[in-house]
Amino acid sequence: MRRWPVVLLLNCVILQSPQALRSESPSPQQLWAALKKALSGPDGSQYFEDGIKGAILPVPLEGTLISSTAADHPREFLVAVSDDKTPEITLSLEGRLEKALPAGTPVIFECLVEQFTPEPFMLTCHVETVNRATVPEGKTDPSAKKNSK
Repeated sequence: MRRWPVVLLLNCVILQSPQALRSESPSPQQLWAALKKALSGPDGSQYFEDGIKGAILPVPLEGTLISSTAADHPREFLVAVSDDKTPEITLSLEGRLEKALPAGTPVIFECLVEQFTPEPFMLTCHVETVNRATVPEGKTDPSAKKNSK
């Protein structure tokens, strides 16, 4: 029900963004870049409060798992989206995963936005689950190395 504010605001961000984002179906990474740019701007905190707090992001995001806690059955995850090493999103899982995912694992998730900290940049989201993402061609999944030993 609260999805529409994010869709409208992301569309507004896209209209003000470079030509690459004006396509009919921008990628999740393009939407993330536009969202992060809006949140990092001078009115980022107000944008968060008025537009996306309590909303579900309109597309699943993909990122790289930086770390998770608790070690055995994690319920909190730090994820990098823009690159493979800078944490930008904290995912808070209501339950817990049955087994840990190693750092460096590509993940995909849908999130309900809960909190935002501008410095250092961190968006906190509630998630129902965290799934492994398909590994792009040319990259290796670190968990595959661990499981093959």
